Amino acid sequence: MQTRATLPKIEILKKEIILLLPDVKSSHRVEAMARGLGWNSNATLRADLADGPQVRTVDEARFTTYLTEHGFPGVQNGVLAAAVRRADIAAAREAIQAVMEREPTLTVTKARVSAL
Repeated sequence: MQTRATLPKIEILKKEIILLLPDVKSSHRVEAMARGLGWNSNATLRADLADGPQVRTVDEARFTTYLTEHGFPGVQNGVLAAAVRRADIAAAREAIQAVMEREPTLTVTKARVSAL
């Protein structure tokens, strides 16, 4: 799986990884993310992306290996790819949430159906 990496997208990706791996220390999450996207460190990732976007290949093995080596074994394969997919649609999810909040009668919940 490939993804277009930008500094703003990395910030969204970090938030998605927090949701998927809340028990992993922040510094380990970002370093694992950098390695899983083909960089050797988060600092290198940031320096490279300061020059502009890059297309990167998601490497789950490097991501999970880094976490295992730093005391977080048992991370499921596919976490980084899931976070990347979630980051790709983050703006759409936010837009849908905004519409749902603005128009509460747009959808019918199970509780509302039983009340009708």
